[in-house]
Formats: sequence, C-alpha cells, structure tokens
Amino acid sequence: MWSAEIALDHGFIFTDLPPDNEKTVLGDIFIFGRVQEKDYRRLHLAVQVDNVDGRLLLIHANPYDGVSIWPIDTFADKKRYERIYTIKRLIPPLFYVYIKPLL
Repeated sequence: MWSAEIALDHGFIFTDLPPDNEKTVLGDIFIFGRVQEKDYRRLHLAVQVDNVDGRLLLIHANPYDGVSIWPIDTFADKKRYERIYTIKRLIPPLFYVYIKPLL
C-alpha cells in the first residue's frame, strides 16, 4: 500500500541506497517487484530484521504467505520479488532516533 510513496521518496523521510548495497542495517526497507513492473503501487516491501553470518533476513507480509521472515535469496526465487528496485533507510535524524538504539 505504501510501496509507491516509499519508493519515490528521495530525501524527505528516506534516503536511497544502491540495490547492491552490502552495508545494510536493521530497519532498512527493501523494495521488490517483477522485472518489468511500471506501477510502483504493485511493489513489495520487506524490512531487514537480522543479519546472520552475512545472510540478510527480511520480514514481509502478503496475502499468499502471511507474515514471513525469509533470507534475502528466497525473494529472488519468487517471480513477484525477482528484482530489488531500491533499498531505503530513514534519513539520519530519524534513523538515529528510531533505529540506531536497536542496533
């Protein structure tokens, strides 16, 4: 529901990280979708909840699987999540208030 608003925010609440960023942290938002998706409202959001031995774990909810925590490579195996469009992080003032204390 908020995928378009989050994906298209470039600095008001979120900063953009490259899709291949290896320095993600707890709370980063991954935005997935089909390769040729043009409607950003159809993209999927997943939030990083852990990093176990370099393997990112993301929480995601949808009507098909319910609420799930998957390793990042599981998303690539499903057609509706085959591409990472972007990774978002709260802007620094919000990140340091809401996320950094949890790290």
